[in-house]
Amino acid sequence: VSMNPRIFVSRKSGHRFVEGFAPDDFHWWYDPVLDRVEPLLENTFELDDGWRPILTTGQGLFGQPWRRTAADAELRMGKGALILSCLRLAPFVEAVPPAREYARRLLGQG
Repeated sequence: VSMNPRIFVSRKSGHRFVEGFAPDDFHWWYDPVLDRVEPLLENTFELDDGWRPILTTGQGLFGQPWRRTAADAELRMGKGALILSCLRLAPFVEAVPPAREYARRLLGQG
């Protein structure tokens, strides 16, 4: 459950996929087809044991305290990993260099 679409996420997770990104690289992405800034994600999720956050945001619901939630996370499984991502990358990879680089890293190409 999410409060509202997010126009930014935090890269301050220490995860290898976000190393080297600048503080504002995951804020205000421009969608060239719609010719406007669009949300990066609609939903977030809670992390269970074993999941490591990659990108995070916050969640606040009426009557509940604000808490950190995940936008993207990784679960190591044997020699591989499962990546769960709520981030909308497709509309941005051509026009937003950080989106393109992050997509490359998720796909194991960066």
